[in-house]
Amino acid sequence: CINAMPGLVKLRKEHKDLEVIGWHVGKGTDKDVEGLVKAKSIPYPVVMTPGFDEVKGWGGTGIPRLAVIDKKGRVRATDQKPADGEALAERLLKE
Repeated sequence: CINAMPGLVKLRKEHKDLEVIGWHVGKGTDKDVEGLVKAKSIPYPVVMTPGFDEVKGWGGTGIPRLAVIDKKGRVRATDQKPADGEALAERLLKE
């Protein structure tokens, strides 16, 4: 997930009409995640969940995971490779 962050930061900065939300799955406290967000200067919100049940609900089988959700709350696309997020966003913005 940390490897995907630079691409997601770039995606957020270049596409102001999109919202990027990070999703921390697993161990750690709120303070741990807040510290990571601050240390990495992550410009988007990050939510937490203790396990993978929620990830499975988004069509995920593991992490990292990228989901694109439209303004009506519909999942438009998911991908196991967040590094491809920019290409995915570009394609969806053209639709």
